[in-house]
Amino acid sequence: MGVTFDSGVSSDSGLDVELVTTQTGVCTIVNGVQIRTGAEGECVVTASQRGNDTYSKATSVERTVHVSGRLAQAVTFADPGRQILDSNPKTIASNATADSNLTVQLVSQTLDVCTVDGLNINLIAAGPCEVWAKQEGNATYASATTIKHNFDVILPSWTITFNKNRASSGTVPPVSEVTKLLSVNAPTNSGNLQLTGYSFAGWNTQADGKGSVTYQPGDAITPTADLALYAKWSASITYDANGATSGDVPAVQAVVPGINTLALNSGTLRKSSHTFAGWNTLATGLGTSYAVSADFTVSGDVTLYAKWTSVITFSGNGESAGYVPPGSTPAVDSNVALPANTGTIKTGPLEKADHSFGGWNTNQQGTGTNYMPGVDTFPLTGNVTLYARWISTITYDANGGTGDVPTAQRGVDGNVRLDANPSNLTKGTLIFDHWSLTDDGSADNYGSGATFALSGNTTLFAIYAQRSYLRIVSPPKISQNANSITCSRGTFAYMDKGVTPVLASPTIANVFLLVGGTVFASAKPAVASSTVSWLKTDLATVRSGTALTCRVVANQGGLTPLTSESTDSPLAISLRAQQTKELNSIEATYQRDVNAAIAKQKAALAANPKLVMVFNATFKSEMSAAQSKKDAAIVASRIKRASEVAKAGIALIWP
Repeated sequence: MGVTFDSGVSSDSGLDVELVTTQTGVCTIVNGVQIRTGAEGECVVTASQRGNDTYSKATSVERTVHVSGRLAQAVTFADPGRQILDSNPKTIASNATADSNLTVQLVSQTLDVCTVDGLNINLIAAGPCEVWAKQEGNATYASATTIKHNFDVILPSWTITFNKNRASSGTVPPVSEVTKLLSVNAPTNSGNLQLTGYSFAGWNTQADGKGSVTYQPGDAITPTADLALYAKWSASITYDANGATSGDVPAVQAVVPGINTLALNSGTLRKSSHTFAGWNTLATGLGTSYAVSADFTVSGDVTLYAKWTSVITFSGNGESAGYVPPGSTPAVDSNVALPANTGTIKTGPLEKADHSFGGWNTNQQGTGTNYMPGVDTFPLTGNVTLYARWISTITYDANGGTGDVPTAQRGVDGNVRLDANPSNLTKGTLIFDHWSLTDDGSADNYGSGATFALSGNTTLFAIYAQRSYLRIVSPPKISQNANSITCSRGTFAYMDKGVTPVLASPTIANVFLLVGGTVFASAKPAVASSTVSWLKTDLATVRSGTALTCRVVANQGGLTPLTSESTDSPLAISLRAQQTKELNSIEATYQRDVNAAIAKQKAALAANPKLVMVFNATFKSEMSAAQSKKDAAIVASRIKRASEVAKAGIALIWP
């Protein structure tokens, strides 16, 4: 007792430290920095420094001084430091000892955070844990100074790091520390990370963007271990139906850089006359092709197009021999080269009796669009069958005639129109009439321009006939009454091929009134009725007594027009009667001459039958003379009356 010792107190500012104790019965402060013991026990000494104009006040420090008449002892108890509650409870050894070898007692001042069990400390919750290590001494050793430690018990914390993951520019967020069981919000792309061709799509647990979790900015992250997050880069694969006629395209596919799996044809896309053949980088289907579910390396936003293929099937179309090419390889819509009709080593080219190969056609009849191998390409736009086009040839034979025959006519089987009439084809005095399958025209005859059922190579022979023409059956007639002049058209016969008369109205029959031999201004052309009239008022300017004639111009079937005029005026009737009388007289004279010659021969033969040869020659001479006399008389009579008859007309009788 009564021992004075130096406290050893100091401040890092160099200013004087003040010592104070309230247990003055146990110890006192002398000389400002020394401690003097007075009685056995413990005293708490507080060291403080008030500061000055330069230094602020220092934090006070307390120390307990044990004063005893027994041997001194000291407790060793290391500060546990901050502890992570990575298990609950978590037990740590204090390793507290006394240099007296007496047992140290641990006391927890924060039982809600930590408890003690012997020399072990049990951590049970997060928070500040205060533990004292004490040794009260015994008969030999005085009580040791209590060692007090206050340390934090914390839940485990995880480190979250952020990786720019191939970004070409920008910075990543700082490292984030997250206490166990707590969460932190995922950061935004505040550092403006960028990767050409992609969009920032959050933070993923794997560099390839295919980790199980992607955190969007603001999402809560609750780690269970240290966590590395990678900038997730996203591009879009857009699927285009590319002309599909039904079905739906897959949804837009968000993908990450690198290899991704393409979509199925989940919407059952279909296109008429086509087959779905996967996806292609070009709408034409001529880019890079990918099967459904294939691996696809993404390098940015991309549109993939449904790839549609089709095939060409070839048909021999009734071939009699040869090789039909196999169907074409499936191809996208494009111009496709067509196979030639060359056959194979074992099988020759396609053949059909009495026909020639004329290319490939879009319909079986050969009347669609035609394509020649080696010349044309086929514009493939869907599954199609092309048919061998078989050509038949019609050869025209003049059949002994002269002139131009039509050029051989080629076409597909079926009804064809024969070539036009060969206008200059003749045979002697005959003209071309029609075509026939036989050279004598005995069967299967066809007129020019007729429809012919073509079925294989055919020869048609020209058949000839006399020319056709119109002739007058009865001339027009003219008559008058008190009010009008009337013309009847008369009748015509169509001499078909110069032989068969057909009574018919002409196709065109223009009727004209001739006044004094000149066509009257008021004509009546192209009439359909059998008579045409002009009113008296129409002829007011015509003088009484003027000769009138009715003229009809007829045309039938493109033949040479035929003109006929009326002959029924009083003068014409008189002239015709006079000529008839003369002709009858000539005929009577001829009959008398003939009868006289016959009577003369009979008489001569009766008298001398042996001279029959002489009499026969004489008879023939007399008969010939009688015929010549008759013919000459008729000619003379006709010449005499021809001019008068041609000019005959009706005399207008109106006053």
